[in-house]
Amino acid sequence: MVMSIVPEYSEDAAGYPLEIKPDFPVAFRKYAEDHGIGPDTKILVTYRSGTRSAKAADLLADLGDRQVFTIVDGFEGEKVKDGANKGHRMVNGWKNAGLDWSYEIRPDQAYSADNM
Repeated sequence: MVMSIVPEYSEDAAGYPLEIKPDFPVAFRKYAEDHGIGPDTKILVTYRSGTRSAKAADLLADLGDRQVFTIVDGFEGEKVKDGANKGHRMVNGWKNAGLDWSYEIRPDQAYSADNM
């Protein structure tokens, strides 16, 4: 059973604080063992802009995974700072580099707490 406490919204950050679920290390290790993912298996971590994935990659490295990489600038990249596209994520990232992508993810492509 996954339990989480909903954090308070931060007006300054215009979002919610990044929090690691306390059961993540144990849950991921079990997932890894069940799927043949060892400490030398290459693991790529990505998220929208790269901040969360960098934190997750650091956590996995702290757990003993030696081949953990984050996708720099994430999937959608940074927001445009000014002009007609201000606020839209169009600066960099996997999608904006023209690399293959889809919003559809097969269950075998990603780890999710829902996969446990």
